[in-house]
Amino acid sequence: PRVELHSGRCVTLEALARKSVAPVLTVKSPVRGSYDSAVVGANFSDGSRAAIQATLQLFQNAKVTALHAYRRPRESFGGLQGSDGTYLYHLNECTRFVADAVPDAWRKIRCLAEIGFPETLLKQYVLDRRVDLIVVGLEERNPISTFLIGGTIRPLIRLSPCDLLIAPAGW
Repeated sequence: PRVELHSGRCVTLEALARKSVAPVLTVKSPVRGSYDSAVVGANFSDGSRAAIQATLQLFQNAKVTALHAYRRPRESFGGLQGSDGTYLYHLNECTRFVADAVPDAWRKIRCLAEIGFPETLLKQYVLDRRVDLIVVGLEERNPISTFLIGGTIRPLIRLSPCDLLIAPAGW
């Protein structure tokens, strides 16, 4: 049976993860063995760097994918600007970021770049490929900026179809 987290529990779990010095794992269903696959949200931040490093350290045998979500370029009078090379640019940036985060193991990680919102893309990737674990990094923010600009953590806590590991920046 699936447990739905209410908004209050999401806020509490996010607050716990923000105060933690170690990654926090939320488990959606009974454990059946080791994690065979993981997808890491890669937004090129210190938090996503910690997420990649935590994934490789804690789940050494898992197949790991780094997924970078980006927004479509704005339209202009001449149509979409920069769309021809936008995908390749973001894919190359993701690969560079992963190589910098884990120089000795970056070739083990598959890099993807997709247009869309991170929480939507991560959830869909898990459902399409039956991934065991989503891993995201948590940025150090004050509560006001989190309220004003939002974040990916709270929707993922509530909507993740699989287990979720939240790694604090600097871990």
